[in-house]
Amino acid sequence: MEFLADDRLGGRQPGTAGYDLAARYVAEQFRNLGVSPAAPGDGWFQPVPLRSASRVEGSDTAAVIQRGRRIELDFPADFFRRPDLLLEQSRLRAAMVFVAYGVDAPALGYSDYTDVDVRGKVVVMLAGTPAALDGDAAGYFGTEQAKLEAAARHGAAGVVFVFTPLNEAVTAWDDIQAMTTAPAIGAINGNGRVTGTVPGLHSATTISHHAAGPLFDGSGHELTDILALDREGGRVPVFGLDGEIKLAQASRHDAIHSANVVGMVPGTDPLLARDLVVYVAHLDHIGVRPIDGEPVVHNGALDNAVGVAVMLDVARRFVKQPSRRTVVFLATTAEEAGLVGADWYARQPLPAGHRPVAVINIDMPVLLFDFTEAVAWGGERSSLGDAFAVAAAESGISVADDPFPGLNIFTRSDHYAFVRQGVPALMLGPAPGPDGGDNAIRFDRFLAESYHRPSDRPGIGIDYAAADRFARLAFRTGEVVAGQSARPRWRAGDFFGETFSR
Repeated sequence: MEFLADDRLGGRQPGTAGYDLAARYVAEQFRNLGVSPAAPGDGWFQPVPLRSASRVEGSDTAAVIQRGRRIELDFPADFFRRPDLLLEQSRLRAAMVFVAYGVDAPALGYSDYTDVDVRGKVVVMLAGTPAALDGDAAGYFGTEQAKLEAAARHGAAGVVFVFTPLNEAVTAWDDIQAMTTAPAIGAINGNGRVTGTVPGLHSATTISHHAAGPLFDGSGHELTDILALDREGGRVPVFGLDGEIKLAQASRHDAIHSANVVGMVPGTDPLLARDLVVYVAHLDHIGVRPIDGEPVVHNGALDNAVGVAVMLDVARRFVKQPSRRTVVFLATTAEEAGLVGADWYARQPLPAGHRPVAVINIDMPVLLFDFTEAVAWGGERSSLGDAFAVAAAESGISVADDPFPGLNIFTRSDHYAFVRQGVPALMLGPAPGPDGGDNAIRFDRFLAESYHRPSDRPGIGIDYAAADRFARLAFRTGEVVAGQSARPRWRAGDFFGETFSR
């Protein structure tokens, strides 16, 4: 862990020498442990062709134009926009329509696009999800990608998200502003399309609720009333907005080279060895970002150097005790950019001729305390939860409920790239226990003060005895799955299983 989180690796941003050094280190650790290479030619690396889009300084503009009045918004104090992965010059001037949350789920009896024509217009929407959708549906339909795709299906030209007070309770606007120097990254598939992009739709813009009021002037609706409905769980209306919005941005595109690192322990049962139980831990972090105008390395010790270290320890255990199914160990690139490396592997798994049947994700386990409870996000969705329960019971660990039910953790990390391909998946983590206890205080302090900040570095206070216990729990969970005759299965009626399984 300490090597991966060292300053010399520069925060492990894909496309940098620091990430490449980290990838070579993981491959060397696999080799030393006796893990077999899983890539073609007895290799360790799965190349992921990436495009990086960087912002051209001073190019971001946004203005509301109403009845001869022009209101300029300030970047990044008032609005934020990621660099555009499709267009190096992006300009748009269009009328606006407010579409509540921009959710389109007609099969569930909910759509913000019913009886409204948004063709050629900019759709303005609240970030987040309506109270009418439950946790599963909210986790899927409330993602930015799902909203962008819905807007494009209905012919919108662009999207503006209003960042609400409820959003700010989870992610401070200051943290959004801190991302202004970060590049956007996407993989380039065989058709030349950049993954995660929506052709025909201009790059999404996010406006702070503090600055978004003028968009609603002349509409007969006040943003303060809309935000009150959002806060209280009321039905937010859909309506036209007065005037136009003008958006512009320039981005610089670069081809960058990065790779997933892939090793395996072959299965011992000829009938099951082509089934893959995949452990995944993202290797990348967010690189170097400015703090008070000075470049500062963001080391990512817990996010996710320690996760990779745990996965390496799990690999060591499987080398000593191979199982009936083949077990793959996948250190991914570009998770922070949107699960890019995991999506690449999930669509073209290695070794060739094998298929993933289960995924266990280790992402940012907050190992700052001696835990007695652990959580498996996704455990209730498939039979993988039963395997986790067996492993936890054998370890004397209690199975905890999701400590953050409102954050939709299940759709926010690498395992979700596999879920989208129909593969049952878990993400494991230590649970802090009851609110107000010392463990909960440490957990909350890390999220508030160190997540994606320079203080997530070696010396943060990792409890290595707890890390060893967590690695044993992760190993045993996968060992149960890899040794069973039956493949893992989705629970009957599970939203994600029914949406994605084939």
